[in-house]
Amino acid sequence: MRKVQRFLCYFISAVLVAMVGGAITWIMTKPVSITVEFVDQLKTPLFPNQTYTRTLLRGYSITPPERTGYRLAAASKSKLQGRFSIQHRNIVLQYEPVGGATPLSQVNHAKYVGATFEVMNSKPDRDWQADPKQWNGGIDRLRIITSNDGIKWHTVNTNYPNLTVRDPSIIKYKDVWYICYTNGLLKTSDFQHWQQINWPLKKDTYSHQWAPEFFKDNDNKYHIVMSNELKTSQYDTAFQSYISDFNPETGSIKSDWHRVTGPDLPDNMIDSHIDYHDGQYYLWFKDENRKELKLATSNNYQSGYKIKETKIQPNNVLSYEGQFTLPRADNEVRLYIDVYIKETAMYKGVHYIDSSNNLQTWSDLKPIQADFLVRHFSIWQNIN
Repeated sequence: MRKVQRFLCYFISAVLVAMVGGAITWIMTKPVSITVEFVDQLKTPLFPNQTYTRTLLRGYSITPPERTGYRLAAASKSKLQGRFSIQHRNIVLQYEPVGGATPLSQVNHAKYVGATFEVMNSKPDRDWQADPKQWNGGIDRLRIITSNDGIKWHTVNTNYPNLTVRDPSIIKYKDVWYICYTNGLLKTSDFQHWQQINWPLKKDTYSHQWAPEFFKDNDNKYHIVMSNELKTSQYDTAFQSYISDFNPETGSIKSDWHRVTGPDLPDNMIDSHIDYHDGQYYLWFKDENRKELKLATSNNYQSGYKIKETKIQPNNVLSYEGQFTLPRADNEVRLYIDVYIKETAMYKGVHYIDSSNNLQTWSDLKPIQADFLVRHFSIWQNIN
């Protein structure tokens, strides 16, 4: 009997040792990970997150990416090395702006100021970038860029608001800068402190509201033009352009949206952009059904638009949208456009073409230059 008991004790001990050893081996060889976030002082992402995966008790060493105008904050340097633990961890590395010029000085000393956004959860690959917004997963953050020639752009190094910002439009009124964007409105006086302003969306009327843009009429009054999708049926998708008044003294939107009309306008148009010169309103838009850029003109910003031929040739592979114009001499323009592969979410950044011969002749398509892949943007021209 004692032999049996002794045997059972040895057997149970051996099993327990094997189980404990197996558990320890499993724990030691089980992949564990950390996710590293790279943010500014307002916790706004500056780079896509990085995930490191190793086995338990292995050491990690993080090489922080570099960005012109920023440096890693001293308090974050102690987080660059350590050991993995059983639980997944998030590590936040904070950056701070550096340089002699303040953000406001960077903006005021530039000829052109652009408002755009950067996609933070999709890395460009050979100048192409997937757009996660197409799958409702985009992490889009505001960026302010400056230029003196409209081609080479530099990012303003500051702390940006940690908000989803897409398709922004920018203006300056007295000492205040306003930025409207899809579903939002911001103002700032120094590009360091940001204030959200109530945006009175009519969600009961419109199922989607896209890409608002400021524009001035011939009386120097401000308005906003935006693409709104009416709630008609579950399967209908038809965007139209609508206009409402904007009061820069109070930063308020009237939210009394009226549809832009004209005999030649299509029944599905997005990314409307209006400018006024030579006694005419120029309405640039994308015909979403035909995937083509169009231009219509009128002497009234609200109605009477007729299509004007531009001879911008459609492309069998690429799709253009997010258009914005800068005036040039003799009523010619520089036209900025977003470039996509048709029927995909693959994006190649903002490009430009210059017009001549009364908008009938266009230069070759060329990309702008920046330190990230610039998306749908607008430009304010400083008058010095």
